Amino acid sequence: MIKKVLLGFAAFIVVASLVSFLLPSQSTVYRTTTIAAPQEMVRAEVVNFRNWKSWSPWAQKDPSSVVVYSSAEGQVGSWYTWEGEKLGKGKMTATYLAPDSMNSDLLFDGSGGTTSGFKFTPTKGGTQVLWTMHADLGYNPMMRYMGLFFDKFIGPDYEAGLANLKKIAEQKAKKNKGDKC
Repeated sequence: MIKKVLLGFAAFIVVASLVSFLLPSQSTVYRTTTIAAPQEMVRAEVVNFRNWKSWSPWAQKDPSSVVVYSSAEGQVGSWYTWEGEKLGKGKMTATYLAPDSMNSDLLFDGSGGTTSGFKFTPTKGGTQVLWTMHADLGYNPMMRYMGLFFDKFIGPDYEAGLANLKKIAEQKAKKNKGDKC
């Protein structure tokens, strides 16, 4: 009986591993919103990592995290690290900056990395913001299965972060408009 159970379990592991190679090796999550604020103002909230503490959904999930920022701000190579009970340990580094976009590498302690990006598109009355995350899942069977659920796990955080960013940028835009009157 035990031999049959062990053989069944071994067969399940082999089949699950083989099936994983049929699963996508890439995973992308994205969300978008339109913010009633100028492109430069919205971009400034994103490219300076120190601003993330006011709108990032993860800063709110683990406010006791220890965060360290590079001395460079808002430029390629600037970075920040975090370590917290709920968020674990990681590092984000800006790898590309342009007036209409930003890309960064994310490294999570113990689980590899992903790339993240923002695209800022001027629209009538504001800025459309697209926030993306792309993960190369490689050949790791477990990561390929997890990749199927990235959108479900990360998407709501992106939605919350964009809602927070929208609120902050729109408040600043209103204040700046009021200051000029």
